[in-house]
Amino acid sequence: MQYSAPIFLLFTIFLTSITCPFGLLAAEESAASSDPAKKVIAKVDGTEITEAMLLHEIDQMAAYMARRIPPAQLAQKERYFFDNALERCIVLSLLTNTAAKEGIRISDAELEEKIQEIKKQFPDEEQFQAALQSQKIDEKTFRDRIRTSMIHEKLLDANVKEAELPSDASAEEFYEKNPQFFNVPEKCRASHILLTIPEGVTDEQKQAIKDKLIATKKDIEDKKITFEDAARQMSDDKGSAVQGGDLGYFQREQMVKPFADAAFSTPAGQMSDIVESQFGYHLILVADHKETSKISYDEVKDKIKGLLKERNQVDAVNAYFESLKKKAKIEQLVSKEEWDAAHPPLSREQVVPELLEPNQK
Repeated sequence: MQYSAPIFLLFTIFLTSITCPFGLLAAEESAASSDPAKKVIAKVDGTEITEAMLLHEIDQMAAYMARRIPPAQLAQKERYFFDNALERCIVLSLLTNTAAKEGIRISDAELEEKIQEIKKQFPDEEQFQAALQSQKIDEKTFRDRIRTSMIHEKLLDANVKEAELPSDASAEEFYEKNPQFFNVPEKCRASHILLTIPEGVTDEQKQAIKDKLIATKKDIEDKKITFEDAARQMSDDKGSAVQGGDLGYFQREQMVKPFADAAFSTPAGQMSDIVESQFGYHLILVADHKETSKISYDEVKDKIKGLLKERNQVDAVNAYFESLKKKAKIEQLVSKEEWDAAHPPLSREQVVPELLEPNQK
């Protein structure tokens, strides 16, 4: 059976390398080339989990979650992700050890098929090799890590029964008990013309910019020019200007408040008054409003069944992990407190800038 991305996330993304092959590949190289490789954090039936391995898993989790957690937590990633990263390392060790005991192998032909499948995700061989270089690994290491991931997946296939598709009654019960997932919020479709306000302008200059947009609105009302042509010619929002100012459908919270208030209160087919926001002055033409609605059960029944099946699969996988843990000797040699003491928070300058949204920098 093929395990999907949501399942990976629910048990700490333990097989990221199956769907994102470069995610876990540098662990061995990190362990072999850095001082933290000498410090053992835990052991699983004698297999060592080093500080370098753990730090690598933490980096992978931080990169994956960078846009979902506040910068303050990202600065403390080595503390914040410690428990999950250690759990992930333990699970990977258990899978590797168990697969070896059960004699699970991946043939060269199976490996080559997977490698070619991964390479097809890149435009050409040069791009693929560049991706390897960016991770500081060679193709042999890449192949070894993909083989290990495939062995893990084969082990799960052999030991975890595929969950059955839930009944209609189960799906309908989920639908009724979770209305928040099926409510469609109010939407508006609108176009706009934006005139930005340069920094340092005087009040008179600012008023002149607003007056220009007021005059444009009158020209549109007098049919001297269409809204679309005016947007193409003068809007400072170049992204929408080429579409005649069209912004498509959007929800209220997707826009800054002054813009949203004006757009959602203006009747369809009409233009708003001139609106000032942090971006400048807007003239808005509203095309359509869609009221709040609810997706019908029939529309989402199959998706709900798929979700419930996936949940059941996660439960089965986690139960298998727990059974492996009970039979293994797991020793944690460094406590969370000791780890935290040795890994102070990063300064803001040390947080990788590209992991932050522009408004987080």
